[in-house]
Amino acid sequence: MRIGMISPIWETTPPTGYGGIERVVDMLVRGLRDRGHEVALFATGDSPGAEDGRWTEPRALRHLGYDTWSCQMAEALHLANALKHHRTFDIMHNHVGPLGNAFAEVSGARLVSTLHGPFNGDNLRYFESFAHHPFVSISDAQRQDCPSLNYMATIHNGIETATYRCGKKQGYLLFLGRISPEKGTHLAIETARRTGIPLVIAGKVDPFDQEYFEREVAPHLDGERVRFIGEVAGLAKREVLEGAIALLHLVQWSEPFGLVMVEAMASGTPVIAMPYGSIPEIVSHGRTGFIIDTVNEAVDALSRLDAIDPHDCRREAIARFDVSGMVGGYLEVYQRLVAEPAIQSQEAL
Repeated sequence: MRIGMISPIWETTPPTGYGGIERVVDMLVRGLRDRGHEVALFATGDSPGAEDGRWTEPRALRHLGYDTWSCQMAEALHLANALKHHRTFDIMHNHVGPLGNAFAEVSGARLVSTLHGPFNGDNLRYFESFAHHPFVSISDAQRQDCPSLNYMATIHNGIETATYRCGKKQGYLLFLGRISPEKGTHLAIETARRTGIPLVIAGKVDPFDQEYFEREVAPHLDGERVRFIGEVAGLAKREVLEGAIALLHLVQWSEPFGLVMVEAMASGTPVIAMPYGSIPEIVSHGRTGFIIDTVNEAVDALSRLDAIDPHDCRREAIARFDVSGMVGGYLEVYQRLVAEPAIQSQEAL
C-alpha cells in the first residue's frame, strides 16, 4: 500500500524533546515500512527521512519562534503541498488538525484524520461541517464532545515497549510533560510537599506558560525536594521514568490520551491521575495506578503504592499499548477506506 503520512510541523518528526504526536507518527511510519508498505513522510525539512518535495518548512516551527497566525499559514502551505500529491498514494493520513479536511474536501483526496486534540467551542462547528470524512479517535472519551463524526475506529497511541524496562526505583515522584496549569504541575508540587517525597519536574515551558512557571513552579525549586531538569528525551527520559516511584499526572482538562502515562507503565511506574478525558481508559485503578479526584486522595494513594506491582504495570503496557497494535489498527482502517470511493471534490460537483 502507498501511504502519504502528514505530520505536524511544530516539532521535528521524530522530535528531539517534547512532541507526542510527532513520536507517534514516526513510530507509525517505521512500523508500516517494516510491514512492507511504501510510506512518504510529509514533515519539516529537518526531520530524519523527510525527502525533497515532501516539506515546505525547513525547520520545526518551535525553533523559529512562530506566532499563532504564522503557524496557521505554514500549516496551510504544508497541507497544500502534501495533498497536491494525493493521486500518488492509495491513502493520505492527516495528523495536523482540522485544516486538512477542508483541503481534502476540495481536492477529493482519500484522507483519514487522526484526532489528536480536544473538541471545543472554537473547532466543533468546523469538524461537524466535515462529519462525513473518515476520522480516527485516540480514545473513546474523546468522542463524547462530538459524537456525530464518521469514526472509523478508536486506536490508542502506542509506544515501543521493548525500549523501556522495569528497574530500580530511586525514591522520587515525577512530573513529566508541558509545564502548564492544565497539566497540573502546581498540584504535583503540592502533593509532593504534603508527602515529603522528592519531586522531579521534567518538561518544556512554552512562552505563554512562562508566567505560570515563574508564579507557581519556580518559587518551589530548591534542587533537592523539588527539582526542575527541563526537557528530557531518549535514554535520559527512559531513565527518569524508570527511577520514579510514581508519575503524578494531575491534569485539569479532558486529555484525549496522554502518552506519558503509557511510558510510565512500561517503565514499571504507577500513575496517579485525575479522572478526566481518556485517563480511565488508560490507567487500571488499583493495578497500574490510582485514579483520584483531589490532592488529598493523591496523597493517600501514594501511601498505598506497595499494592501496585511494577511488573503488572509493564505487562499491561505491553499488552494494550505496544506500537504493533497501533500499526495493525491503522492498517485495518486503511484497507477499509481503500475499498471505498474517495470524497468527491467540490470541483467535480
